Amino acid sequence: LLFLNSFEGTSIFSLSSETLWFAAKEFENYNLFLITAVAFAGAVAAMSLTYGVGRFIRPAIRKIFIIDEEMYQKASSLFSKYGVYIFLFQMMPVVKILFLFAGMLGLPLRRVLIFMLTGRLIYYVYYIYILPSIPYSSTVL
Repeated sequence: LLFLNSFEGTSIFSLSSETLWFAAKEFENYNLFLITAVAFAGAVAAMSLTYGVGRFIRPAIRKIFIIDEEMYQKASSLFSKYGVYIFLFQMMPVVKILFLFAGMLGLPLRRVLIFMLTGRLIYYVYYIYILPSIPYSSTVL
């Protein structure tokens, strides 16, 4: 159930964002490493599927929008060089759709996976270790 919730929360068709992981984390009756590993696997599966959908629809998109080869190569090169770094900031909802674009632009799966896995690791480290260490101010509503 946690895997599926994480999968759905990370896919481009997401209606929520890993609610079961946050609930299990807060109740503290669960093995945090285990629930994070399952949620991580679900998120990576969803991001990989989104990338795969992008690769699959790439030829149709190029025909529909009449994208010439030069423009396609330029966009692919720019996104490969600079755009993959945004995958490190997976707290931002826009990142989900960028996996689709990465697939559509034909970025190498290995490069996308490195940033995808690193970004997801940063996401969980942030919510497990960094955010709880920030003291809440009494002025915050």
